Amino acid sequence: MTSRRRHRRAMTLAVVAVVLAGCAHDAGSEPSSTAAPSTAPVTDALDDPGGSAGQLPPGSADPPASSAVVDAIGDGPAATLEVSGGDLPPSVTGAYTSNGGDLITPEEWRRRFGESHLPAVAGPGVMLVEATQRVERRDGAWLRTDEASWLAMSNQGRDAILTELAEAAAADGEPTRTPSNIQGADCVVDSYPVSSGDVEWTVQGCVYENFPRMVAIGISRSATTDAPPPDAADPTVAPIVVALDGTITFSEVKLGAPGPDGATLHLSTQVSTAAGVDAASIAVTTGPLAGWQTFPGEGSLLLSGPTGATWTLSDHVAVFTWAGRW
Repeated sequence: MTSRRRHRRAMTLAVVAVVLAGCAHDAGSEPSSTAAPSTAPVTDALDDPGGSAGQLPPGSADPPASSAVVDAIGDGPAATLEVSGGDLPPSVTGAYTSNGGDLITPEEWRRRFGESHLPAVAGPGVMLVEATQRVERRDGAWLRTDEASWLAMSNQGRDAILTELAEAAAADGEPTRTPSNIQGADCVVDSYPVSSGDVEWTVQGCVYENFPRMVAIGISRSATTDAPPPDAADPTVAPIVVALDGTITFSEVKLGAPGPDGATLHLSTQVSTAAGVDAASIAVTTGPLAGWQTFPGEGSLLLSGPTGATWTLSDHVAVFTWAGRW
């Protein structure tokens, strides 16, 4: 992962601050940075989000730690970081969605796109705001990149959470820290040395002046793998691979800040095939893409489906794209 890419990831996570800038005037209604965190059961906090759950009775004991690392089971995904700071403020979730962002529960993402090698972050109010799964053929090997960023409330400081997140990822070595500040967000990026398994980890986090105890935390993992890309980006991918006797050479699923078209979720897949554009066109229009609209071009064919998805065929390659909301 290049230094340019690391800088871009830091700025991407700080986009959360820009999206939230419109609700800064509500900050006075949020808990102060010195307010005692809640030790009430999670169900109490959910039943009474605007009540007294954020305050401890006078003389109460110190609150427990806000997060813990839960070990993974067997050879499955990495460990889970449990964050117990409570629900996100309604002004935050309201401003984020009204400004075009998508807040997704981690469970929703896993149900749709499966597990990854990233540590999971779980707890009341934890929302996924960015995620990427990318697998590409490079220099005869597969390069897989997984990234995720979450918004959460925490009773611990940002640096303590980042340390636990790195421990959950089993990131080794002393990281190089890069600071970043934008729109009231105080962000840092910790880049870890490449491990013996050729794995690169980057962990990052932001805190917000207007929203005490709220953190944005993110992690990125890049490594070579023997596993080819999945074909789960769209139901048409697997039939196209069969129809063209092809091989997936690139696959990306990306959730993030809304683009100029308002889309927050982008899917892309590239299939390599020995077929030329004419043979490929016949194979897909009489097969898996029968009934799709066709738009011939110079040496290519664009096919548009009912969901807004497109396939573009040219000699020896077929490219799938889709953009929209969650």
